[in-house]
Amino acid sequence: MANTPNMNLALPVPSVTAGPLYGVMNNAALSLIDSHNHTQGQGLQVPTAGLNINADLGLNNFNLTTLRSSRFTSQSAALSGSLDLGCVYVAGGDLWYNNSGGAQIQITSGSTINVGSVGGISGLGGTAGAATFNSTLGTFIWTQNANRAANLDCGNILLRNPTGTNNPAIVIAAPNGVTAYTLTLPAAVPSSNSLLQISNTGVLSAQPWNVDASGNLNATGAGQSYGANVQRAGQLQVGTTGNAQLNLFTNNLSRWAVLSTGELAAQGGNRAIQNVLNPVNAQDAATKNYVDTASYVPKAFASLGMDVRAGDSQVTLVNNSTDQKFTFAATQAVSGGNITSDTVGRITINVTGQYLVSAAMACVQGSAGQVQLFIFRNGAFARSVGRCSTTASIAGEMILSLNATDFIEMYYNSNALDTVNEAQMNVIRLG
Repeated sequence: MANTPNMNLALPVPSVTAGPLYGVMNNAALSLIDSHNHTQGQGLQVPTAGLNINADLGLNNFNLTTLRSSRFTSQSAALSGSLDLGCVYVAGGDLWYNNSGGAQIQITSGSTINVGSVGGISGLGGTAGAATFNSTLGTFIWTQNANRAANLDCGNILLRNPTGTNNPAIVIAAPNGVTAYTLTLPAAVPSSNSLLQISNTGVLSAQPWNVDASGNLNATGAGQSYGANVQRAGQLQVGTTGNAQLNLFTNNLSRWAVLSTGELAAQGGNRAIQNVLNPVNAQDAATKNYVDTASYVPKAFASLGMDVRAGDSQVTLVNNSTDQKFTFAATQAVSGGNITSDTVGRITINVTGQYLVSAAMACVQGSAGQVQLFIFRNGAFARSVGRCSTTASIAGEMILSLNATDFIEMYYNSNALDTVNEAQMNVIRLG
C-alpha cells in the first residue's frame, strides 16, 4: 500500500504482507511515531484548540514573531514579584514595564503617554502644543499650536550667556507677595539712548532723555530741541544748549526764565525775590550779589539816577495780529549819560552794562480777544512780557546785558479792537 501522507509511514497490508515482514514494517512505523515532533513530515501540526498551556511558556531565548497584536490581562496593581523582571504588562488599564532591577515604570496614563515617568511635559497629549528644540539655533520653541507662541508660567528665570559653558546667571525674579500685573515692553528700540519709564498700567516706554558718556542727563526728541540738560560735574548743574531760555516753574506755571544771554527775566508779571538782604559790605556791592526787595534796584546804583522812562495813554491798538511798535507821546530821560531816548519809542544804550528793562500796559474794554506785549532789542524779539484779555493789564521786567548802541523798544500784538489806557517802558542801569 502507499505510505501515509503526514509521516510517510510504510504500513503492512493485512492478509497480504507475509508474517516476518509484517512485523518488521510495524516496528519501523512505531519507531517513527515515537520520535515525531509535529514538524513538517513529522505528523500534523497541533492547532490552538489542541493546546492547554497551564504554566509559563518558555521560548528558549527565541523571538515571538508574526504577532498581529499582544493582548494583556489588566492586573489590579503593578507587578512586584521577585520574578517580575524585564517584563511588559498592563495594570489598572495602563501599560507598564518592570526593568531588570524591579523598578515599575508606567508607560501610559489614561489616553496619553505618561511623560511624568521620563521627566517630560504633561498635558501635551491630544493637543497641538509642542516644545521643539532647534539644534541649529540651540533654541527651545514653545508653541500652543502651529505658528502661535505659547505662554510660559514659571518661577524665577535664570539667564546665562549661551556662548561657552558654566557662565554666571542673571536672575529675573518676581517679588514675594506681589499683586499680579502686566509689564509691557516698548514697541520698538528708540533712535537714541533714552531713559525708561513705566506707566501706571505697566507699559514701559522710552522717554526723551538720555545719559551721555560724561554722566550728563540730556533732553532729546520732539519738543525738546532746545537740548536741556542736567550735568554731573561735582555739583548739580541744570541748563540748556542752543539759544533757548531755561524756564523755572511753580504750580505748573512758568515764573522766571534765564535767557540764553544769561539775564533773569520774570514771566507773566512782577515776581518778588523774597528774603534777600540789603548790601552789608563792599564785597556785596562789588559782586552785585543781592537784590533789594523794595525796588529791585541795587542800592549801590540807585543814587546814579540812570533811568529813562517812556509813556503814553489812550492809544488805539492795531488789531491785525501783527507785531506793532509803541511810539510814545512823552519820553523822559534822567541825567546820567548812560541812556538816551527819542520820541518814537526807542531807548538807546550808551554804556555797556547790566540793565533792568520793564514794560507795562493797561487796556480798556474793546472787542473780545487778547493782547501780547513784547520787548525788542535792536529791532528783534528779546522776550515776551505776557498776554492778557482786553480788560486786563500786562507787566513784566527783565535783566539784560546790553552793549553800547543797543536799543530797546516795546511792541504789542493784538487781535482785538482795544484802547491802551496807559503804556510805559523803563530802562534802569544796574551796573
